[in-house]
Amino acid sequence: MAVHWEGEVMEESTSMPTQAGMDVFTDPTTRYTNFQQLMRRRVNNILLVSSLYDSFILAQDGQIEEMMLSEYMQLNLYHAPSLTRVPTGSQALEIARSGNHFNMIIATANIGDMPVEDFARRLRQQGIDIPLVLLTYDSRENDRLIRNGTDQLFTRIFLWQGDFRVLLAMVKFVEDRLNADHDTKVMGVQTILLVEDNIRFYSAYLPMIYSELMQQSQSLLGEGMNLANKILRMRARPKILLCTNYEEAWETYLRYRKNMLGVITDIEYNREGKKDPEAGIRLVNSIRARREDLPILMQSFDNKWAVRAHELGVEFIRKDSPSLLNKLRKVMKHSFSFGDFEFRLP
Repeated sequence: MAVHWEGEVMEESTSMPTQAGMDVFTDPTTRYTNFQQLMRRRVNNILLVSSLYDSFILAQDGQIEEMMLSEYMQLNLYHAPSLTRVPTGSQALEIARSGNHFNMIIATANIGDMPVEDFARRLRQQGIDIPLVLLTYDSRENDRLIRNGTDQLFTRIFLWQGDFRVLLAMVKFVEDRLNADHDTKVMGVQTILLVEDNIRFYSAYLPMIYSELMQQSQSLLGEGMNLANKILRMRARPKILLCTNYEEAWETYLRYRKNMLGVITDIEYNREGKKDPEAGIRLVNSIRARREDLPILMQSFDNKWAVRAHELGVEFIRKDSPSLLNKLRKVMKHSFSFGDFEFRLP
């Protein structure tokens, strides 16, 4: 899938965080102001393009706005976006052209009056450069889009599996990409690279990672800190950068490598346009050639890769493990710098 972000050029960055970025955590006189500079590009308004039938399916699973607000409050996030729904692509195009300020468009596979691919094309032809995320209900629809190459029309595709937290993950995915350049280079915010091409899996896995990341970040906040400071400091949480093929992952690593906490990678995904059964191994070797100490977690449904991961000196998790979340939490605490400070002998 092609991921295009306004003003973003995927090239190797050699710049380090500025002195302002270093002072954000050390200078008490400017700390509050600097935290306010983070997450400048937020998703405040979402345009949801969904047929009446698809809207009914979403409504059957609960009131989206209320559930999203509840999840935001539970994670101490106080800026839940507003949602505007329209049933047809034509209405969505008209509203988007009218100057209404939407930061993100979510389209379902069925939008009433036109194929969703045509909607995506017409949106771009009209010069509307808003992140467009597709939410599907059937893996067969995803397979069809990938076969036809029309998945490239969307910023990313997610699969609805009844967990409303996927909506939060979609929003945070877009916000992280929009703000990664500024927040890492200017303020020194850290990143986590996630490489996964299985839409069904990352649609379930990404909400899990975001929820855990929010909770881990909150655990680092002081108990005596007031609410305003807590909200501002949550803006400095690590950003998750989701990639679905080798080239995108490598370019993202090069761009943000100086601010990377760790890498979570699948093993089999596309490289040079073809499925490579060892793409993840190649990525790990390429990263290790440049940085030996970066924590890396490999994951697969096939347990045979556990031995290879051990040989490479990286962590390994089975995707279908019933203790997946517990293992992920352990890796994040002990390898991704969320746990207690430890001195380790070489």
